[in-house]
Amino acid sequence: MSGLSNVVTVEEIAPKPDYLRISKNNIAGAGRGLFTEEPLSKGFCIGKYQGKWVPADQNNCSLSPSSTASLAYSWAIYDENGALEGHIDSSDPLESSFHRYVNHPPKG
Repeated sequence: MSGLSNVVTVEEIAPKPDYLRISKNNIAGAGRGLFTEEPLSKGFCIGKYQGKWVPADQNNCSLSPSSTASLAYSWAIYDENGALEGHIDSSDPLESSFHRYVNHPPKG
C-alpha cells in the first residue's frame, strides 16, 4: 500500500509484468505511459484493457478516429465502418489495471 492509507495505486491492485514499466512519456499533454523493457513480437498481447463500458450514446466527449480521445484513461472502440461504438473508461483505479497507461499509437 502507498504511504497514505486511503490512496491505492493501480500497480498495487493489478501488478504489471517485469517486462513493462510505467513512466513519464514525451507525448505533448500526456502524463505517464506504459513502456516495454524488451522487444515484443508483433501481435503480442499484454492483457485485457479493463474499465467501465460507456456506449457512444452516453458519451459526453468527442471521440472520433480523426481526433485524440478527450478522456485521459479511455480506449475508444469503433465498428468495422469506423463508427464509434463507445469506450472503456478506466479512470477508476479500482476498476482498471496498468493497461490504462497504454497510449494510442501515433498517426501515420
